[in-house]
Amino acid sequence: MVKDVSFDVYPGEIFGIGGLAGQGKLGIPNGVMGLYDTEGTVELFGESLKTGDIATLTADVSVMDMFLGKIGGSLGEVSALLLLVGGAYLIYRKVIGWQIPVAYVLGVFVFSFAFGGTIEAAIGTVLGASVLFGGVFMLTDPVTAPKNAWGKAIYALLCALLTVLISKYGRYGADAVVFAILFMNVISPYIDMIFTKKEKANEEVAE
Repeated sequence: MVKDVSFDVYPGEIFGIGGLAGQGKLGIPNGVMGLYDTEGTVELFGESLKTGDIATLTADVSVMDMFLGKIGGSLGEVSALLLLVGGAYLIYRKVIGWQIPVAYVLGVFVFSFAFGGTIEAAIGTVLGASVLFGGVFMLTDPVTAPKNAWGKAIYALLCALLTVLISKYGRYGADAVVFAILFMNVISPYIDMIFTKKEKANEEVAE
């Protein structure tokens, strides 16, 4: 349990937490991200992260900054430009297909907008929530992804829907992409099985 902690972090500063195992180091960042219930307030640009207006909270972060990677985040996830270049190269080399990444990214954009968002918020979700990283490098895993073309599309769209729902309504919204992919990996074989059976049935009818 962490009690009586108060600190300010200003733009340009690097903040770190040190200490022995079990002293609550992770409790502080998890509380800041809203993963734990906390007393008191966590503010960004003078606005509460719990009750603040999303437009105010993200006012200092432009779409271009997110596209180029001039924002904080995990290594390999912040530059949409480099992720798109990497994805295009993998598709060109036929390492992955285009169906899953395209369907997933478009799905996240559409569902983000459909669930009460704005165009700007939907773009921000695609560029800043590990969506591109997950769509290009994780969801396309050849072992877990469906092999059937229609199965790939359904797989990607369902994962996009789950991503948005977990992000918007779930307790662990920061890891929405990972949780959605893990869940879809469980049902991926059944999606493949359904569409493979349909293909075989259509082939038999054609014969």
